[in-house]
Amino acid sequence: MSDATTFADEDGEENTLDPTFATMTMGHVLRAQGREDAARQVFAAVLAREPGNADAREALGLEPVAEPDASSMTPLEVTPVAADAIRVRWNLDGVALDGAGALVLVLVSLRVAGGQLRRTEDLHPLPGTAGSVLVTHLPPGASHHVALGLADGARFTPKVTAGPVACRADD
Repeated sequence: MSDATTFADEDGEENTLDPTFATMTMGHVLRAQGREDAARQVFAAVLAREPGNADAREALGLEPVAEPDASSMTPLEVTPVAADAIRVRWNLDGVALDGAGALVLVLVSLRVAGGQLRRTEDLHPLPGTAGSVLVTHLPPGASHHVALGLADGARFTPKVTAGPVACRADD
């Protein structure tokens, strides 16, 4: 039982608490009985098992973990991962999606080939307002511009954009 919490009871005898019983309730019971060291060990075990447990942090006198500020979250991130691939992550919480149509990703790739500028466009349906997708088989070495928005027939209404993101010509 390497994850077990060990503490001394009121008679000084050593006790081992099975990890399944290292709960906030047990910590509060021990604290109410005046066994502060044992309570702190239990709260620490809970926090080790559940790092985001705000109650355990409070019981240990630790500062709460700050929630990310929604206004600082980027709704669209595009990262090159290979010469012909990008990863697109999005979270459209807080983005007004009013209007008709399906939520889609539009990708415009630009590259120079044979002395001329080449442009390709792709449309990818999105499974929801938050997620991640790996887009592959892109023109190697191209610069990519991404927009998320609503498509209704031939009409596209962009809601968020990112780019340009350049991929290396050789990977």
